[in-house]
Amino acid sequence: MKTNREIICLPEKDDEKRFVIGKSGKRNLLCVGINPNSADGERLDPTSRNVEKIALNNGYDGWILVNLYPRRAKKVSFLEREPDKKLFGQNLKLIQSIVSKNQFGFDQVWLAWGNDIDALHQPYLKEGAYHLCTMLQRFNLDFISAGTNISGHPTHPSPQAMAQKFGKKSQDVRLTSFDVKSYVTRIRQATKIDSATMIE
Repeated sequence: MKTNREIICLPEKDDEKRFVIGKSGKRNLLCVGINPNSADGERLDPTSRNVEKIALNNGYDGWILVNLYPRRAKKVSFLEREPDKKLFGQNLKLIQSIVSKNQFGFDQVWLAWGNDIDALHQPYLKEGAYHLCTMLQRFNLDFISAGTNISGHPTHPSPQAMAQKFGKKSQDVRLTSFDVKSYVTRIRQATKIDSATMIE
């Protein structure tokens, strides 16, 4: 992955998808959102800028943002109803590779996909969350979040979502421990999860 103006972006130029965006530092935080919007190798968008600010406020000078699904869309409701399984697999493989190679020395993973994971026409997002969390539990990482919503999902890092939950202190929020084992169990019980892994 190459950097441009300190921003890491993979692919560097692609209007359809994005697997990774971030800035590398001495201490890096892995953040998992739901799907990418407009941020690229030239500029960040409001959500990725907020991820950077919150990471800095929690002692991280570097951050890497990945997503449950790498298709670019302004709203989750704009995503396709049937997922591109090849794209899904590539996304999970890449996240697994980033963590397993210890390129960034992650010690914590910030889960941050919000309530849109409940989108009626994109049920595959919950399946993706299940497989991603199951995979990440194999590594020695602490799971954290900016709190949870009423639905129990980890709060999304967009300025709007954070302001709604934390008000004027949204950028000063402290990330706290997240019970990923209970969360994964709840998703599996509530959703028909394919027993076969999505990483092919």
